Amino acid sequence: NGQVQLNSTAARDAFVTSVSKIIDTYGLDGLDIDFEGHSLSLNTGDTDFRNPTSPVIVNLISAVKSLKAKYGQDFVLTMAPETFFVQLGYQFYGSGPWGGQDPRAGAYLPVIHALRDDLT
Repeated sequence: NGQVQLNSTAARDAFVTSVSKIIDTYGLDGLDIDFEGHSLSLNTGDTDFRNPTSPVIVNLISAVKSLKAKYGQDFVLTMAPETFFVQLGYQFYGSGPWGGQDPRAGAYLPVIHALRDDLT
């Protein structure tokens, strides 16, 4: 139960390579996205879930889209994010005085939005 934080494009690329090896080795037909704890958080100023700027969010979206492109339309993508990462974002999206005081509040909203047409 470690944390995965895709803080850079290098981390994103390593994640895609690692997950691809697991998918290929075991013949998997999909991926369940289950980032918890402090794996996803919003940087200060990241206030529009339609256009995220936090590297951990942008790189996760990019990584999952890369995997979907590599394995095709029949590749299954699912997620069941913790309530905190979604519901709290409806009222307190983003960090700082005008958003939530916890930068994880709503951190899954940009991921769900960006992948909405790819999720199964």
